[in-house]
Amino acid sequence: MINSSAGKWARVAIGLLLGAILLYLSMGGVALAEVWRVVRYLRWSCLSIALGLTLLSPLVRGWRWRELYGGKAPGFWLLVRAVASGQTLNFAVPFRSGEIARVFMVRGRKLDTAGTIAFEKLLDAGFFAALCLVLPFVWAVPKWLEGPRKWVIIMAALYVAVIFALVTVVPRVSRFSRIVRIPPLGKIPFLVATTLFLGVSGALVNDQVSRSLHIEMPFIAAVVLLVILQAGIAVPSTPGKLGVFQYLAVLGLSLFDVDRALAFGLVLHFLVFLPTALMAALLVIFSKEKTVAGA
Repeated sequence: MINSSAGKWARVAIGLLLGAILLYLSMGGVALAEVWRVVRYLRWSCLSIALGLTLLSPLVRGWRWRELYGGKAPGFWLLVRAVASGQTLNFAVPFRSGEIARVFMVRGRKLDTAGTIAFEKLLDAGFFAALCLVLPFVWAVPKWLEGPRKWVIIMAALYVAVIFALVTVVPRVSRFSRIVRIPPLGKIPFLVATTLFLGVSGALVNDQVSRSLHIEMPFIAAVVLLVILQAGIAVPSTPGKLGVFQYLAVLGLSLFDVDRALAFGLVLHFLVFLPTALMAALLVIFSKEKTVAGA
């Protein structure tokens, strides 16, 4: 009984410490007076929509991830906790260690988990590659953005080739079992629908944040900004993406002659980082360790 109580309070302490550290990282280098000037004139109804979509994202990702498992899948909340923790690590740490952490958070299913994450990333890469392919047909892409746009498409194609090799070639020429498995055809519509939802909701978050700051811009600006931010923060950078995130926001919105771009980057930075980090901390505090044997 004592050990159980001590373990519970240890999880509480770890969760609170994690939340405090992440709050410090997200506010580093930002003057409180500047934060107040931005917050005073926020349109809270629009910001609430953006917050709701941000908190819904880990839930949808956990649901989609669960459908990628063969056989008995891990618990839904275990996967949501892993998703939120992985997103927080990817955002807070200068190296993309979130996916590695997710593999170890689902104990006993390391091979299956690695394979499902690989296929999950294939879905996301496919969405952004399709977005980059369609973009020139609906918007005049500037020359400096043309290179990154093509690079996203090339990287997605290479990723498809790697997954194809893992599914077909590697199991035939090595002793490794098949790590990545193609989901049954019956699950494909669900996987495509959830992937589209996650992508569109990302653009909607950008749009609602701009509206909360009384910024007038076309919806295509929110889509372009989504591509720029995803491409820019995918590479290792500063802890918490401090400075980098705001620079990318200013760079993207400058294409549409938007003022208050720095305020936009500040609010969006808080919104995409802090709520997910707090969700991860709370799930660590209140979760019960549940593992799935096998694989």
